[in-house]
Amino acid sequence: MLFRSALGALLAGSLAASVWWLGGEGHWSRAGGAEWLGPSTAGPEPGTLKGKARLGNDQADLYLPAPAAVGSRALAAPPKPLPAALVLQGANVDKSHYATFAALLAREGFLVVVPNHWRTFPPVPLMGRRMLLADQRLIPATLITLRQLNSSAPPPWRDGFDGEHLVVVGHSMGGLAGLEALANRCRFPPVHRAL
Repeated sequence: MLFRSALGALLAGSLAASVWWLGGEGHWSRAGGAEWLGPSTAGPEPGTLKGKARLGNDQADLYLPAPAAVGSRALAAPPKPLPAALVLQGANVDKSHYATFAALLAREGFLVVVPNHWRTFPPVPLMGRRMLLADQRLIPATLITLRQLNSSAPPPWRDGFDGEHLVVVGHSMGGLAGLEALANRCRFPPVHRAL
């Protein structure tokens, strides 16, 4: 199966990954708004589409298996809603580095979301620096964003998410953030909260 070979190649390339299924919102309920930033373009792998959306304050690349196009007709919607896959980035790794992996996941039947999440680390005013760091809050933000995009995004993205199932894949620091979310706790990197 292509997914197994892609994942095996990814892991063989020194990437640590965490994968699990999450259904519904559970105890995660906070997230920002969604905005489609389009347009759809061909993905980096044959048979995939790429789009852009705002996930809270973050920009995200989205990947979808390409619906069959006949001649010059417009692309039709996917045959059925798909589960989503959220790729949590490693520390200071831009979303563009996950494009091929995300497209391979999309070809296996997932709507894939790869955000760039900027945070100040350490979270101390005037001492931290802005860097790309995954955060557990991306999980509920992704669920809410995809549900909003189901009604506001253009075809073939509209109604592309099944509304319930989310696979989380984490690379390095993203794997840690995903595991901490699964355990319902937050450790390193800490989330800054106003006192």
